[in-house]
Amino acid sequence: MDEVIEGGTHPLKGLRCGRGRNGMSQAQRLRIVITKPEETGESSLLYHGEGILLSWSDDCRLGMRLSLRLDSGPEGVDWHPLSGVDADNNAGEVVMVTVWAIADDECLQDARKATRRSTPFYLLPPVKQSQIKCRLDEDFRKWTRLAAPGLLPADELPEDMLTPIQYAEQFVRAYCQVESRSEMSHDTATGFAARERWREIMRMYDEHRRG
Repeated sequence: MDEVIEGGTHPLKGLRCGRGRNGMSQAQRLRIVITKPEETGESSLLYHGEGILLSWSDDCRLGMRLSLRLDSGPEGVDWHPLSGVDADNNAGEVVMVTVWAIADDECLQDARKATRRSTPFYLLPPVKQSQIKCRLDEDFRKWTRLAAPGLLPADELPEDMLTPIQYAEQFVRAYCQVESRSEMSHDTATGFAARERWREIMRMYDEHRRG
């Protein structure tokens, strides 16, 4: 999604962008709300969810622009929140885009602290690894649906109606026996056990990939 923004310094300047398969894992994750002002003075909600920052730019001819990759809707649904909105550099309809940076522990983050970094996957903390696998690795998400029935008690299985991302996240929480994946970073017995169980997940997934 590309939108033109008016203003001074680009509000997303300095945040990590993602291009290509490897770049996606390092891109800044965002909480995103898109609304459209109506003639009544009210605003209609077009999108409320999460996504990642693909790129931002600022030049004298086109002004400020950004490109976001939005999380998909429920499995099997293919839609774009700006479908039906007139798009044009000069005469397009106005939409309001509000974003918040999301930290590795899924909490909202001060964008000024969302600094650039490039760290190999194996050196990332388990919380970040699980975020990448659940949200950016389609093969991992498919594997969780296949593996869950054999790894979790029947009453702890994620609901089938969940989106692929939600299903994978719930699987990880259930297998690691935590309420939130952020608990994997805690210096407690629960945190230690969760990290060990995450390593088990990665070992089983790697074995699955190797066949």
